[in-house]
Amino acid sequence: MRIVKFLNNNAALVLDETGHELVVMGKGIAHLSHKNEEISREMIDKIFILDDRSQLAQYTQLFSEIPGRIFELAGRFVTKAKEDLNRTLQNSLVISLADHLNSMVARGKLGAYLENRMLWDIRRLYQDEFRLSRELVAEFNKLYDTLYDDHEAATLAMHFVNAELESGMEHAGKITKLIGEILNIVKYHFLIDYDEESYAYYRFVTHLRVLAQRIFQGSQLNDADMSEILKDHLTERYEATFQCVKKIRDFFWIHYKYCFTEQEGLYLAIHIIKILDENIKID
Repeated sequence: MRIVKFLNNNAALVLDETGHELVVMGKGIAHLSHKNEEISREMIDKIFILDDRSQLAQYTQLFSEIPGRIFELAGRFVTKAKEDLNRTLQNSLVISLADHLNSMVARGKLGAYLENRMLWDIRRLYQDEFRLSRELVAEFNKLYDTLYDDHEAATLAMHFVNAELESGMEHAGKITKLIGEILNIVKYHFLIDYDEESYAYYRFVTHLRVLAQRIFQGSQLNDADMSEILKDHLTERYEATFQCVKKIRDFFWIHYKYCFTEQEGLYLAIHIIKILDENIKID
C-alpha cells in the first residue's frame, strides 16, 4: 500500500495494490513522513473501504476534528468488544464510537448530561453491551473529568448493538421494542417476574434478538427434520407454554405480518420452559 494523504497521526488515505483508495488506521502511521511512502500491513489496525468519493470527505473531516486519543480509546473498546462479546462487528463502529465520544467531550464541558429514556430496556436486553459501555464511560470520566452515568452508557451500548446487526441502525429501535413486547407477552401469560441475572433469561433474550432481526429482514428459519415424538411429547407436557407460543405467533402476524415456522415455535417453547424453571412468581 502507498500513502496518498495523511488524515492525522494515526490515519491515512492509501492506494492498495489494485489501485483502490482505502482509509487506514494504525499507530505505526505516525512514524511515516512522506506521501507515496509504502505502508506495511503490520502497521495497520483498521481498514475502511470507501463506497464512493463522498465518504472520503466525511472521513477527512472526522479524522481532522477528532483527537487521536479519542480514536485510540474507541479502537481499544472496539477490540475489547470483539473479544468479550465474541460477535462480528461492522468495521465502521470505531468511527461512530469515536464521533460519539468526541461529542461527549464538548457536552461534558457544558455539563450537558442527557437522559436516555430507554435505559431500563437497554440495560436488561443488552446486558453484555451495557456492561462494556459502563466500563467505557468510567474510563472516559477519568480521562476528561466528567460525570457521565448509566444514561450515557445506554446510548453507547446501542452503538455496539447496531454494529452487531446486519440491518444496522435502521431497525435497532424496532428490534428493541419487539423484544420487549415478546417478553411482556410471556411475563403476563404466566404472571412471572424475570430473573434477569439468570442464564436462561440471557439465552432467551439472545434468541429473541436473532428472531427479531429475521423479522425485519423478512427471512425465516427453515423447518428442519424434527422428531415427531419429541414434538408431541413437549406439546402434551407443556400445554400452557405452547398456548403462549400461539399468542406470540398471533401477535407477530397481526402487528408484523410475519408467520414463524413450526421449528421457530418449538425453539421459543424450549426457551420459555427454561425461563419458567427459574421464574419468580408474581404475588
